[in-house]
Amino acid sequence: MSSVRTDTSLIASKIPRYVYVAGVSVVTLGLIAIYMVIHPQKEKIQIPIAEVRYGTVYPYVTVTGTIVDQDIVSISSSAGGQIAKWMVHVGSRVKAGQILAYFSNYSINQEIYEDLRKKYIEAQEIVADDQREEALLEAEQNAANLNAVTSGSRRDNQQLIGQSEQLHSNGLQSPAQEEVQQDQNAINLLSAEEATLQAEQAAIEAKLDMLTALQSLRNSELTSPVNGEITSLQVPAGAQLSPYQEACTLISTTSTDAHAKVVATINAQDVSRVHVGEHVDISSPDISGSFTGTVELISPFAVNQSQLSDYQYQVYIEINHASPQMLNGMSVNCSIYTSPIRHAVIVPADAVMVNNGQLGVYVRDSSGRFKFTPVKILSSDALNVQVQGVKVGMAVATKRPQE
Repeated sequence: MSSVRTDTSLIASKIPRYVYVAGVSVVTLGLIAIYMVIHPQKEKIQIPIAEVRYGTVYPYVTVTGTIVDQDIVSISSSAGGQIAKWMVHVGSRVKAGQILAYFSNYSINQEIYEDLRKKYIEAQEIVADDQREEALLEAEQNAANLNAVTSGSRRDNQQLIGQSEQLHSNGLQSPAQEEVQQDQNAINLLSAEEATLQAEQAAIEAKLDMLTALQSLRNSELTSPVNGEITSLQVPAGAQLSPYQEACTLISTTSTDAHAKVVATINAQDVSRVHVGEHVDISSPDISGSFTGTVELISPFAVNQSQLSDYQYQVYIEINHASPQMLNGMSVNCSIYTSPIRHAVIVPADAVMVNNGQLGVYVRDSSGRFKFTPVKILSSDALNVQVQGVKVGMAVATKRPQE
């Protein structure tokens, strides 16, 4: 049996070289295409950045308040106590400063005040007596000084040998006697001045004691701050009234304004940032549009509402232009703009992000990579955040980079 042998080298020698190159290229491109399908290249995303810089922050405190009618006045006592007797009833017309009720300690406080007032009057009389004595001694000293000058001139005109005897016969003192008298007058005047000072100090102390007693006496009275008509008595006679507890209410007839105000509570850690006269933005879902106001009063006395661990303070906000939509008792949101913080280290609000429960920013390094850096927030407004933990000039991302 015969066999047929094929010489492959002979066949290969007859294939052109360019066919080999084309075949290799096709295979290479195919492999690249397969790799691109299996491993698609991620599109490079441009991360917007901002620079850490110095700037001004306009921080604000957000609180929730209640609209109240300005004409409805709530009356309370800063000291509190047991109400001994009401001097008015519902419907009574009262004037500003009129006593509405007495507390049980009124009588004893009145006795203490009257006693200290008498002591103050006596102290004033002693001061007046000492001042008159001091003025008299001062006049005597001035007269003695003038007499010494006159006597000296007269002695200069004496031409007799028996000078001392002649001076004595003329009723004049010798120079030594005059000097002793002047020294004694000076001592007497200094003693009088010291007595006057002591009397004035005693009078000042007596006045302070009297004023303290007067304040205690005023605290044992409940008075009306404005003209008006009593609408309710919240605490009956004989009952205990707590400090700043509402004792009664009245409708004011003093003011003709129809303005409303907001009463809000602010946390103890924020109250030091708020000041009278600061601007307030007021809004509510129940009111169309937004309104502005001004901080009118910050109560210096803390209250504890809703059994919170931190004390709160009441803030009274005057509404600049009230709307008929604002009804008594309506809840509103208030943003109180506090004092600007200048030359603060700030970043845009968008740059502050959360990573693993921490607040921080993504800082770009020299290689262009972003690293999360925790920061401490000191204050903020709608646009910027005052931070601690980064340096001015650093570049931070305002959009979260891909991890």
